[in-house]
Formats: sequence, structure tokens, C-alpha cells
Amino acid sequence: MKLGSKATVLNYHYPKWLMRNPVLIRLVFILNYYVQLRKWTIISVWKKTLRKQPSHFIAVDMGSGESQYLIPFCNQYPKAQFWAIDNHLQSVLFAQNYPINNLYSKAIDIAAEHLNTKADIVLCVGVLQYIIDDKQALRNINTSLKKDGELLLYVPINGQAITCFYEWVCRRYPNYESIHNRQRIYSEIELMCKLKEACLEPTSKTYTYGKLGIISHEISSGLNLLLIHGNIFIKAISLLLIVLFTPINCVLMMLDFNLPKNDGNGILVCAKKIKEI
Repeated sequence: MKLGSKATVLNYHYPKWLMRNPVLIRLVFILNYYVQLRKWTIISVWKKTLRKQPSHFIAVDMGSGESQYLIPFCNQYPKAQFWAIDNHLQSVLFAQNYPINNLYSKAIDIAAEHLNTKADIVLCVGVLQYIIDDKQALRNINTSLKKDGELLLYVPINGQAITCFYEWVCRRYPNYESIHNRQRIYSEIELMCKLKEACLEPTSKTYTYGKLGIISHEISSGLNLLLIHGNIFIKAISLLLIVLFTPINCVLMMLDFNLPKNDGNGILVCAKKIKEI
């Protein structure tokens, strides 16, 4: 698939120049950090979780994509093993091609199989809602963990909308959710029940995307979709609006991240394996 095609932007296909120079992905990581509010919460908890592990820990990212939660930490923990697990072959090949000795990768469909290597920590970000048999996926995650191993699971919940703009754009143009065939929007209660059924006991939870975060996400994501799919006139207007909205967006994200939340459109759950299934 050629660089610049619309499907490439929203689906996991890496351009040839990036496959030849994989370290340039760090530029993408930096960009993602400043535009993805959920990443601020996930990285904060992920760092704390890694720090408390023994030196030879095994960390696994289920649905790793471009390994944005693994690569930045590989050199920091040289005695650890970092596993990038994905069912997209290009993501697996990208991780295998990345020049780090303690980064490993394997193609696995977590709804159908588990990793043979037992992990101290499993991270799973924004994956479960796309899996048809999510209960089996959680059971396979359980099997992939060591006794008392820990799961960090992030999923969108509630699906609350505030502006009409993003919904209108998503009805008009293909978006990440439609391309990847999202199966469900969780409620918090449903998610907690499914974790417990898989013998994964929730120990803490952190909400993301309160009202200010939802507004930020809907406007920025809607403008980005217009930039990708619109005609030349719409692209030009969208680019101008993205530039103008960026300072406001940063303020909305910072406020949402720092203000206390009792609910939101996303949740990061830390759960402990309590027994084998």
C-alpha cells in the first residue's frame, strides 16, 4: 500500500522508509504523546508498574501496534524482556526489525491463543473492544501471566458524546472504529465482571476523558478525519482549524488530566491474576 493512501493512515501499514529506518518511529511516539490524552495516564501508570518489577521481568504488550509502550523503556531496563504481540504481521515485522536486543515480537491472535512465555506484566491498550470473543481473550491473557502477574487494561467506556461535530464526521467518512469493526462499547460494570470471570481481580482504576477531554478528542479527531478524507478545500480549512485549535486543545487536555474524575469515556484498570483458569 502506498504512503499517503487513506487506509494507510488509519490501518497498520508502515511506509518503506520507516521500515528501513525504524528508529524514526520515536518522532511518531512524541507526536502521539502530545495529541493522545489517554497516553498521559497510561504512561504514568506504566512507568510506576515497571519500576516495581524485579530486574529480569517480562513485559508483554498485547496488541502492540508500533510498540509505543515498549521501545522507550527497553534500554532503561536492559535485563528485562519486552514482548510486542499483535495479529498484524506488519507490526510484528516492525518490532523484529527494530535495533534493540531485548525487544521480541510474535504474531498472536489473543482471542485464539496465548503467549507461551509467562509474563510479569501484560499491557493491553485499546484492543479488547474490537475482539468478538473478549471473554476468551481475557482468559488467554490470564494464561499468559505468571502467578500474581499484573494486567494493565485500557478500554473506552460509556461512549458519551458532547458535540455533534465528531458524530457527523464519523457518519460521513471512514474512521478508526468503523475500519477496525468495533464490537462493543463497554460499561464499567460489564468490564469489571468480565475481568473477574477471567480470574483477574481489579486492584485500581483510573478514568480518562472527562467532559473537557471528550470535547478535546471530538474536535481534534473530527478535524483530523476531515484532513484525511476531505477534498482539497476541506483539507485546507481543516489544517488551518487544527493549527488554531492546538493551543486550546492543549489547555483542555491538561485540565482534564489534572482534574479529579469519577467517570469518563475511558478507563485504565490494573488487575492481578488470582488463579489459573
